[in-house]
This record gives sequence, C-alpha cells and structure tokens, in this order.
Amino acid sequence: MGKFGRPKLPSSKRREAGALHIRLNQEELSIVEEKAREAGVTPHEWARLAALERDPPPRQIVPELNKAAWRETAKTLAILKSALWRLQPGTEDSLRAMLEGVKDELVSVRKQLAGGES
Repeated sequence: MGKFGRPKLPSSKRREAGALHIRLNQEELSIVEEKAREAGVTPHEWARLAALERDPPPRQIVPELNKAAWRETAKTLAILKSALWRLQPGTEDSLRAMLEGVKDELVSVRKQLAGGES
C-alpha cells in the first residue's frame, strides 16, 4: 500500500535549515499582523517574505456569491455521495455511471466557484 498525504518537497525547497524567533512589542506585533492580514498570509509568512524582500503571492478574492454557492453545492454533493455509497455494486450500472458523472461535474463547478481550475 502506498503512502498517503501530500508528497514531500525536494530537499532544496524544504524549510529545515533553522528557525528564527523574535520578540515584538504590542505595537510592532499589531503592525505585522495588519500587514499580514492585508497580504492574505500569516504573520510568520509575511515576516519571512519581508526579510527576503519578496512580495506575497497575489491574494485570491472569491466573491461572496461564489462562497454561498460553494456551500450550497457541498450539501448536494454530500447527498450524491451518500446515494452512490448506498448503491449495491453491480446493480443499476447505468444509474451509478450517471450519478458518478453528476458528482464529477459538481466537483468541477465547486472548484471553479472557489477560483480554481476545472
């Protein structure tokens, strides 16, 4: 059986060389947290990028309507998966294939709603 989870990064890209611990006063911490929030990254990630003089990745903005539709499709997808699970193997193959197709299409729509590629 293969390993589960995300594959490891190549050793050249892993951040294992060391960790830097700094102390900030309340005002400095507030500034770092605000800048990180604006950039859409964690304060740790923002500090690392700032120290390396890099810009954070562009922040992906998902419209509120898409978020609401994404949540609604989650319910439909859960019902579909439940129906597929209840179908006995070997019976109603055409219905099973149709439901699998609808499920795959719904997963694709959800990815597009979240701003991902289909």
